[in-house]
Order: sequence, then C-alpha cells, then structure tokens
Amino acid sequence: MEIAETLPGAIYRGPNIYGPHQTPFELDYSVAAVVACFVAFLVTSVLTLDVKSFRRFLRWLTLVFLAALFFIIVLAIYTRSWHTAEVDVVVSYAPYDSREVSATVGLHIGLAGINVTLKGLPEEQIGQTINYNEEFDWATPGRDAFYQGRIGFGRFANLLNQAFHRSQFRGAPLAIQAVAEYFTFDGDGIRWGRYYRLAGYYTFILLWLAMGFFILSLLFGVFRLKLGVLFLWCCGVTMISSCILYTILIKAMPLGLQIPFQDASGQIVVLAPTYGWSYWLTLITGTVVVAISIVTWFFNTAAEVSRKIDDDEMDMARGIEKIVYHCVSKDLANRIRTSIEY
Repeated sequence: MEIAETLPGAIYRGPNIYGPHQTPFELDYSVAAVVACFVAFLVTSVLTLDVKSFRRFLRWLTLVFLAALFFIIVLAIYTRSWHTAEVDVVVSYAPYDSREVSATVGLHIGLAGINVTLKGLPEEQIGQTINYNEEFDWATPGRDAFYQGRIGFGRFANLLNQAFHRSQFRGAPLAIQAVAEYFTFDGDGIRWGRYYRLAGYYTFILLWLAMGFFILSLLFGVFRLKLGVLFLWCCGVTMISSCILYTILIKAMPLGLQIPFQDASGQIVVLAPTYGWSYWLTLITGTVVVAISIVTWFFNTAAEVSRKIDDDEMDMARGIEKIVYHCVSKDLANRIRTSIEY
C-alpha cells in the first residue's frame, strides 16, 4: 500500500492508509439500494397498468402509495440526514502541518451515527485530492447497538469513540477529527454525542413500531378495510411522534452543537446542524398518512351507514307490503302499492 503524504515531516512517523488514488465516498449505498428497488417496482407497475379501468387505476394508486410508505420508513431508519450542516472553511489539512486547504466541511447525523465530509474547493490542492467522508457509528448490526460505554477510547468505550480513535491512528484530515471529537465529550453538561445517541435510539424504536403498524395494516386491510385503516393511522401517528420525540431530545441539550471554523476572509463561521431531509420526509409522510387514513375512514363509514339505511328501508317496505296484503282487500292493497310506488 502506498503511503500518502497527509502527515509529513519528522514529528509524526505513524502509518497513514489513505492512498493517493483512494476512491472518495459519493453516495450512500443503502439509500441507493432502497431508491433503486422503489424505482424498479414503480416502473414495473406502470408497465402493467390498465388505464382503461378507473377502479384498477385506483388500486394501482393505492399500491404505489403503500410501497412508497414502506420505502420511506426504511429510508428514515437508515439515512444520515436527520440533522445536517455544511460550511465553507479554510483549515489546516493535518496535525503538525502548516499547510491549509479551502474546503467544505459537512456534518450528517443519522439515527445510528454520523458522517463527516471534507471536500476541497477545488478538490486538487497541495498535490492531493481533498475528498473525504468518514463514518462514525454508535450503533452497527451485530454489535452493542446504542451502547453508551465508558469514558475514553478503549474497548469498553462506545463505538463512536472507538471509531474516532481509529481515525486518529489512520491519519484522517484534521477538520474531520475536529468535528468527530465533539461527539466524544461526555461530561460537565457537554454531551452532544449522548443526546444524539438517545434521540436516535428512541426514534429508531418508534420508526420500527411504525413499520409494524404498516405491516398490520396490510394484513388486516385485505379482510376488513376499517381495521386496516386504523393500523395505517397508527403508523402515521407513530411517524409524527418519532419526529416530535427527536426534536424534544435534541432541544434538551444544555448547549446546542456549534463547531467554529474560519473562512477565507478570516471570519468565524459556525457549523450548526439543522433538520435535514430525512426528518422532514418522515414528518410530512406521517402527516399525509394520518390525513389519508382519516378521510378513508370517513368515506368507508359513510358507505356502511348508507348501505345499512338502504337495507333497513327495503326490509321495512317489504314488511309493510305483507301487512297490507293480509289486512285489506286486494283492490285496496293494489291502490296503496301503486300510490307508494308513485
């Protein structure tokens, strides 16, 4: 493996595994997989759509809506855009290195961890390609998910602290290390990592609960529409509740996360995350699902009441007709029947 000159000089003699031709991170593969599956399903359903029948079109529209809801819940769980921020800075490229680079620093916070990006403006600077994306998770499959761990960076610390320690040894750019370090503090009211981890943990649980309600709505909606709509309403309410709980836990931080940098003019700029597209997509989708379920419940109830009234009127009419035929003469009964029909 070639050794890049990220940390040159006689002071630092540790390894650096960033090769000069390392491919930068360009796309979240989990997001790409979910979107590709949904697009494939949508294209297939469009090709088999029968536009001549309005009833079949409504069924197709319902199927697309339910499929979109499923994929949106999956995206909300696995994407890293619940809290995001980007800022253009001029920053030292590496520790013990006086060279500076002009770049965009990005912070993307999800439910299970964060991504920190550093992209040069332009990418080619100081003889290297400045395009990095580092992932720091506090929950990964098969490990102690959302485990707070001990203070420090040892094997009993949480996963994010361990990942930060490995990035230091690997020689990650200084800006990425500076951003990730803020999530390793856990004391004296400075506990950004703990609050984001708790917010991700409870939101993660609520979103999987919403997925359970969604599956129940599919199972019961086939046999009884009103019960399926009820579970669909529970799914939307749970999605909205997940956003509300995430907001409450983030706002509960004594100090909001603000990471200062310096721009090209020497002014202080702050990397302060705000709600990203994952948050707004979940909130808007939950609201739409609640509204659709309420409207569907209303129309289904109205249809049931209408059918019941029609049946009752029909039974009453038949009963009256039998009573008339048994109690009066045929001529009078025929006149009454004719007048009623008229």
